Amino acid sequence: MESPQTYPPAESPAASKIWTHRLLLLLLLILAALPAFLPISLISHDGVNMPFYDQWDPDIANVIIHAHQGKLTLWDFFVQHNEHRILVPKIVYAILDSFTGWNQFGEMTATFVIVCLTSLGILILCRGAAALDSPDPPPGASAESPRASSRPHAQPVTKSAA
Repeated sequence: MESPQTYPPAESPAASKIWTHRLLLLLLLILAALPAFLPISLISHDGVNMPFYDQWDPDIANVIIHAHQGKLTLWDFFVQHNEHRILVPKIVYAILDSFTGWNQFGEMTATFVIVCLTSLGILILCRGAAALDSPDPPPGASAESPRASSRPHAQPVTKSAA
């Protein structure tokens, strides 16, 4: 007499582990992509091609003005803005201006790309952390990995007769 089959057939533990891992990766991908959705929706809905607030300050606007007049110097990048110097953003603004003509959508899009790259970095870090937490060695690694062999092994404690 045959044993009754259950439907759906029971999955092997290895197949179940693969699906769990894939589901975890999908969830991490969605989690990492979430920060990118808000900026793109704000850019598409509320974006305006007009400088805003401190972009009109002479410390920032002079970089663009001097670039258009051909008088841009290294000092324009190092001049103090409020209580700090914003060298890297000024360089980015000057490069974007040369491509977009101080179009604010260019700056907003550059910000969006930076957010996407940050999200990608978060995904890579999460995948690395998930791989470290996995009890199985990564594919292609030997069962006795250097990480596992470098752990101190527990030694039995014996009491000496005194």
